[in-house]
Amino acid sequence: MQEATISSAPAVIAAAETSAPIIPAVSVDSAAQCQILAGALKAYYSIDGDLELTAVTPLSPLTKNPATVEILSAPETPQASMLLKARYMSSSDKVGEVAASFHAQWKVSAFVPRCQLARGSALHNIDFDLQIVDRLALKSPPVDPSTKLAEYELASPLSAGMPLTWNFLKIQPLVHKGALVDVIAEEGAMRITTRAIATQDAGRGQQVIMKNITTNRPFEAYVINENVVQIRF
Repeated sequence: MQEATISSAPAVIAAAETSAPIIPAVSVDSAAQCQILAGALKAYYSIDGDLELTAVTPLSPLTKNPATVEILSAPETPQASMLLKARYMSSSDKVGEVAASFHAQWKVSAFVPRCQLARGSALHNIDFDLQIVDRLALKSPPVDPSTKLAEYELASPLSAGMPLTWNFLKIQPLVHKGALVDVIAEEGAMRITTRAIATQDAGRGQQVIMKNITTNRPFEAYVINENVVQIRF
């Protein structure tokens, strides 16, 4: 009887099965690059909130994840439409570069009134909700949620649902035009107090022109409290 011959083919297959797995190539697509660039721009501009980018034309994919991003060219401040140039780096090696146009949204928290507020209204936090808005869609920056609203009043009417921006506010006057106001002057250990007439409205920290009661001579002072101003030397 003839002996059976053992094929060596299975050994070759077994060796192939135990070899290192093939690592698929990395592909960083356009959406992922937009997220990477948005993070780099937040650091570039030193801004809070969430910055979101969308490429006007999809970006060519990268074959390697960048470790850092170098912003080569960008507007001085964030814009709703931006032309950006950036270099992707991995350690000391360049991964790629991008020069493209983007649409941007800068999501921040803002005060939004629950009902319409009239000009001159005193402001209270209870009258507002905090909502996320796109700062780049607003003509004026929104008022930061940490702002003490009680120190301000509305310079113009504000509709319900409209974000509260700085152009709607003016400092609430603590000194009113024509009012008799206490005046404090200090230098070293010397302290002088007198009274004078305010020639204009002014809020805390603002400069105001006062008028001497006796001589009508004008002088400058700064509001430090309600109906109290201070002369600074």
